[in-house]
Amino acid sequence: MTLRFPKILRTTLLLAVAVYFAACGEDDPTAPEIMGGAGLRVILPQGYETLEDLRVEIWHDNAVPPPRCPSNSQEAPVQAIGPQQDSCSRMSVDIWDLLGRPVRTEASVPSGGEALGWNTLDNEGEEVNSGIYFTHQACLDSEGEWTFEGSYYVWRAREQALCQWPLLIEEVDASNSTGLVELSPIPVLFQTVTVGFFGEILTSVTFENPFLVRVRAAGYQSFEAEVRLTEGRYTEVEVTLEPLTPRENISHGQSR
Repeated sequence: MTLRFPKILRTTLLLAVAVYFAACGEDDPTAPEIMGGAGLRVILPQGYETLEDLRVEIWHDNAVPPPRCPSNSQEAPVQAIGPQQDSCSRMSVDIWDLLGRPVRTEASVPSGGEALGWNTLDNEGEEVNSGIYFTHQACLDSEGEWTFEGSYYVWRAREQALCQWPLLIEEVDASNSTGLVELSPIPVLFQTVTVGFFGEILTSVTFENPFLVRVRAAGYQSFEAEVRLTEGRYTEVEVTLEPLTPRENISHGQSR
C-alpha cells in the first residue's frame, strides 16, 4: 500500500549528465576538482563561532511556482505512481539528497508495484529538511525487471513563506565550523516532472543557473546571493550578516 503524506510532492526526475574537468591546481579556489557536478564554498563572516541556528541554503526562483504556493492555484499531487507491471511484493529503496548523500536506505520493503510512500524520515528516524531528494527503487521479485527513478520534494512550513523552490537546507554547527562551508557535488541542470494520483504528468520543472544562496542565523537578517554554478569548479560566496533591529527581531521570532 502506498501511503500519502500531505506535505510531500512526489516527482520523477531526469538528471543531466555531468561533465568532469581534470584538476589543474590546488591553490586556485575555483580550480576544477569536482566530479559529477559543481561546488559551492560559503565563507562565513568574522565571529561566526557565536552564530546560532545557522543554515546555508540553496534555492531556485523558478518560473513554475512550487505546489501550495499562494500564487499557484493548482492542487498539489502527493503520490507518484511507479511502473505497475508483473507482480511486485517487495523492493529495495535508496533515497539521497541534492549532494548525493544517503538519506534513507531500505534493503527490502513491501510494495504494490508503486513508488514508496516515504514518510520523510532519514535512516536515524529524524525528519529531513526541505529540499529535493532523489530516489532509486527496484522490485526484488517481479517476473520482469522494473525500477523507479524519481525524486521526492519536501517543503516544510518554515520555508513556505517564499514562492521559490528550496533545494537544500544545510544545518551548520558554527561552534565546530572552520568558517568555510563546502557543498558538492551540486547538479547544475536537472528536471522534475510532477506526477498526479493516476500517473498523469502535470508540470515539467527545470532547475538551472542561476541559483540562490541564502544564509540565515538567529538574530540576523537573511543573507542572499545569486550564483552561477560551473561544472567541476567551486563558486565562492562571502557572507555578510547584519543584526536584526529590536522590531525586526520581534517580527522574525513571530514568523519562525
